[in-house]
Formats: sequence, structure tokens, C-alpha cells
Amino acid sequence: AGEAAREKVITSSWVPVANLNLPYPAYTDTDLKQRFIYVEASRGCPFKCEFCLSALDKTAYPFELERFLQEMDQLWQRGLRHFKFVDRTFNLKIATTQTILEFFLARLDADTFLHFELVPDHLPDALKACIQRFPAGSLQFEVGIQTFNPEVQALISRKQDNAKSIENLRWL
Repeated sequence: AGEAAREKVITSSWVPVANLNLPYPAYTDTDLKQRFIYVEASRGCPFKCEFCLSALDKTAYPFELERFLQEMDQLWQRGLRHFKFVDRTFNLKIATTQTILEFFLARLDADTFLHFELVPDHLPDALKACIQRFPAGSLQFEVGIQTFNPEVQALISRKQDNAKSIENLRWL
């Protein structure tokens, strides 16, 4: 089955994220008012789960942060308040995560709603402190737990600190 799946993968030359045009200016005012707007601060995934096509990526590649935040500011100025981040590992680089959260904290209003996918065993105290500054209901976290079974984790090539994940889930 693995070989058959690989035959369906269309390979192409890799384009650095710095060379990609960000799509956010293409959203119309109607889009911003009536649709979920997906944004991404990085592309790819650092995990190598055996079952996932994202595992074919070598790692997660961040967009240049200043450029990304300028685009988010433009969306904010145009009235967008619901941002759904599709980064598979938003909290991979804590300094970047905190910078993005601080960006939104500086603009926070009653309509702000942010969705992020988090790695469950990677919530240091500094990030927890930042999260706690948001009002209830303004943040939504999707937590990527594949399994808590160590044997299955080994079989699917997914490393995770189970005790830390449980601790962080309880904290959240």
C-alpha cells in the first residue's frame, strides 16, 4: 500500500516560502465578512508520521515574520477579526508564537477570535503566560494528539512526551 500511495504523489521543484506570493490581498470585503479566513505563518510539518502526506515535507518552513504580520495587519484594518491559523505546529518556535500572539493582543477587541493547532507537549511557561492574557472565548486550540500508546507512537514515528502532553492538556 505504501508504494501505491507514493505513486500518487506528484513531485515538483521546491519553492522557498520567501518566493511565494501571500494570498491575503485577494480576499474581497465579502470574503472577510462571510467566510472563514485561513492564514498560515508557516508551511509544512516537522513530524514524520508514517500515515501522513505532510511527513513528506522535510520540516516546517516559516514565512518571514515581518512580512506575514504586515499582511495580518492589512486584514485587521479591513475588518477581519476571525483568524483560523492552519499551521500544523503553531507553537513550534515559541518566540515566533509569542510575537504573533502579542500582535493580536495589541489589537484585541471584543470580536477577536483566533484558532491555532498546538503541539501538546510544547507549552513553556512563557507561552502559557501569554495565552492567559487573552479573554475567555477569544482563543481556540486544536491539539494534535495521534496516540498516547508508546508502541503505536514508535510504529507511526511520532515522538511525544505523554506526561507533558497530559499536564498541558489539563492546564488548557
